[in-house]
Amino acid sequence: MLSWDYPPRVTGGTAAHVAGLSQALVDAGHDVVVLTISDRMTNADNPPDGPRVLRAPLVNLPWLPQTELLSRAASANHALVALTADLARKGWEPDVVHGHDWRVGWAADTLAVLHDAPFALTMHGTERIRHGGNLPRGVPTDINSVEWWLAFRARRLIASSNFMVEQLVTGFELAPDHVARIPNGIDPALWEFPDAAPVEREPLVVSWGRVQYEKGFQVLARAMHLLRGRVPDVSCTIAGRGSYLPELQSQIDVEGVSDLV
Repeated sequence: MLSWDYPPRVTGGTAAHVAGLSQALVDAGHDVVVLTISDRMTNADNPPDGPRVLRAPLVNLPWLPQTELLSRAASANHALVALTADLARKGWEPDVVHGHDWRVGWAADTLAVLHDAPFALTMHGTERIRHGGNLPRGVPTDINSVEWWLAFRARRLIASSNFMVEQLVTGFELAPDHVARIPNGIDPALWEFPDAAPVEREPLVVSWGRVQYEKGFQVLARAMHLLRGRVPDVSCTIAGRGSYLPELQSQIDVEGVSDLV
């Protein structure tokens, strides 16, 4: 499994997704190796009951400007493939290569070809979706080109929602059976409350995450406008940070729910 982010490096939800999925596969009896990158020279500890995590330190790669996003990603992919050399010498042979998003696509495709293994790719988002359906020229169009290439290199694409499946099928002109919907899972143990008497309070909607357009907080603002006339005393809390926050606040004001949200 290949992912740009993996705990303790976390910049979005992909890290938690890959960590949970890889651990669940280990618990099911599978041998899982996670290839990821690290900002530090040393690798984080690998617990004995978890997946093997190999990290390519970015500090060891050729120096490239921070603005050269695609070049830095391609350089890191070279390092990710190199991480598997010692494993291969010991007879390691993956049955499935599973990549997550475009940043690790080169390495995932290369390993799949080298080991004659099927290549599955989970698309947690696309550049077109991140820009609300419009692609500015420059890096966004370059990333979109990489995503197009990967959409046809992968044996199968995976998406977590009906919306993402539809976006992948129509956006990349794919056959519907090329994309599988597998909803994200949760660990119920994380949500267990201690035994306590229920607290009487007004209805509350809570949502949190990166405040970006593709997360859909503006849809929640619209929904609160509809709810206020149906659910007495309802309120809403949105927690998070992101560049879409000013536009979201404007949307909340336009919907007339700034007193609720």
